[in-house]
Amino acid sequence: MPISEASRAALEASGAKADYASSGYLGLIEEEIGGKFGGCESSPLKSWCENWELLSAAISLSGGITSLNWSVVVKDVVFAPYGMNDELRDTRLSGARQPWSSGKSLIFATGMLTDEVVLNQYGALASKQMYNANAGGDAIPTQATATPAFFVSAGTVEEAPAFFAAGPMDLRYSSNSFTDPGPGPVVPLAADIAADSTVLSAATASSAAAAAAASRKAVATLSKGLPIPLTSAEIAFLLSDFAPAFDMGESPIVLKKQPQSEDLGGWRDLEKIPLARFADGGYCDNTAVAYTLRYLEENNLADGFSIVAFDNTDGTQPFGKGAELATDVAGLFGVDSDQMCMGGRCISTISRQVFEKSALDVATPLWSYESAGVNLSYVSFSVVTVDNPSFGIEAEHTGVLHLFTSSAPDAPAAPASAATFTAYETLLDVVYEGVTEHGGWEHLKNALDL
Repeated sequence: MPISEASRAALEASGAKADYASSGYLGLIEEEIGGKFGGCESSPLKSWCENWELLSAAISLSGGITSLNWSVVVKDVVFAPYGMNDELRDTRLSGARQPWSSGKSLIFATGMLTDEVVLNQYGALASKQMYNANAGGDAIPTQATATPAFFVSAGTVEEAPAFFAAGPMDLRYSSNSFTDPGPGPVVPLAADIAADSTVLSAATASSAAAAAAASRKAVATLSKGLPIPLTSAEIAFLLSDFAPAFDMGESPIVLKKQPQSEDLGGWRDLEKIPLARFADGGYCDNTAVAYTLRYLEENNLADGFSIVAFDNTDGTQPFGKGAELATDVAGLFGVDSDQMCMGGRCISTISRQVFEKSALDVATPLWSYESAGVNLSYVSFSVVTVDNPSFGIEAEHTGVLHLFTSSAPDAPAAPASAATFTAYETLLDVVYEGVTEHGGWEHLKNALDL
């Protein structure tokens, strides 16, 4: 909405809320993908899809197991309504925005995958081209699964942080070939690598929720014990384009189509076209609060900060004095902060703890509303930051975290079936009722200092 004129006009049109699930954005998306569900049912990955709902949704949105590419989903599905894909095709992050958003900074939270990431296969034995990524500084912890990265459309007076929050990175290329396993070339990447990419590229990288499937290491963990007749390397190659690949040697970096081995000239020549794959920022911090804190620190705005976060989740649990929170929020306070779990299996991640844990002990809900199985709540935390070198965040900054949570068990992050759209419509209705008719607006207005 801050960039697209078509989106702004649609949301401001008369009857926009009433039409949202029919002729509005939600209805148009349902029409676009309504016949694509069940794309994983007849594939060798069926058992994994049953355990990882986001993977099942991603495969269905792509049109089935034979056309797996997240870039295509973003362009042809997510941005298809109102012709936004054409409108934004060449628009860069530094380009013009809607007048109302002038001076405001927009952060696209993403992460570069780091562990045994499959790029392509080559040769008669279909050997896999891979890389690992490590932070260049000795004081930086291992960047497990992904390392935080920023695509930013900066405000008029604010400075964007370096692209890599943890500092310079090294890409170490290799292969699973028996005859030529490596090591291969090492390509250093500057922390402040140029990233004035297109809006669609930034949106593609920052929304790739199933991107861990491109990591052989993550696949081995997440699919362990499941009856899948493929090796972890074969699965990671099959699903690799769910993690968008960027040419890190271009300035600014460029989103590529599926990399082809003939273009690369063999895996040892990857330093000529240094490729890396990216993931949804949720693999580093699924609330974007840590990303926001780093941005505030970069602009000397981290003392006395006030952050308003909106957490949409399909489940919560009690913390402190009865506050119901999702696990991704609890991770900000150090609760299971270095893992991400899907279908009962967990992969290691960087720590997303940015606040002292003691703030959870005094958390109390200030407002709540429940209807049709949807629970809304508002909690305010007085917080103190802790050191987090992966995000470049320093300790002892104080501020307030305003958290608005909507918990809807039947409304997952991505549509898994036709019934999901009914759940999305119910969620919208309950949020609207809660805010406009049941006290939510006063808390929202105060949090946003309106």
